[in-house]
Amino acid sequence: MIDMILTDKYVSVIVLMILSTALLIALLELARSFFITKRAELLLADQALKRHFAALKKIMDDEVVSTDVKHLLLQISAAFCQKQVAKRIAEGIKTGKKPILSPDRQKVLEIVMEEIMSFRNKRKDLAQAIMEAVNFGFASMVLRWPETEIMIARAVMFDAEGNNIQQKAACVLAQVDNISPMMPQGALQSV
Repeated sequence: MIDMILTDKYVSVIVLMILSTALLIALLELARSFFITKRAELLLADQALKRHFAALKKIMDDEVVSTDVKHLLLQISAAFCQKQVAKRIAEGIKTGKKPILSPDRQKVLEIVMEEIMSFRNKRKDLAQAIMEAVNFGFASMVLRWPETEIMIARAVMFDAEGNNIQQKAACVLAQVDNISPMMPQGALQSV
């Protein structure tokens, strides 16, 4: 009888060890899956940033583009690099909240957008570069931080080929104060 009790205890311990090992393996697989997904997101963010900076460099190097357009694009680009801005924009998109700009900022945005839209007829290459600078900068922003939901990141990545620059610019400008266009050291040179 004592042998049977000891055997039952050993069986219970062995079963407990097997269950613990299975749980540990499941947790490790979950962590592995998370890191594979995060790595894929960061690779997409890297691709988007490269396209963003390549487009931004093309715009900055072109003398046809006004200082106002360049300043706006640098301001937006600097905002893309801020985690708090990304979180607020993601929250705004998630809740469907429309961005509210002051009348002055709205007027500046409209004037700049008129110039940007004029490039569609005169300089399609610049129009394309401006779209890519905004769209891929926006995509990289939401792909970089875990606080932004993957659903939003995927939607933005698919939308990066779209033309809704004014709405994206308004989203960014509504969330930030007058940010001076500070670019990370060597950002444009890295392209």
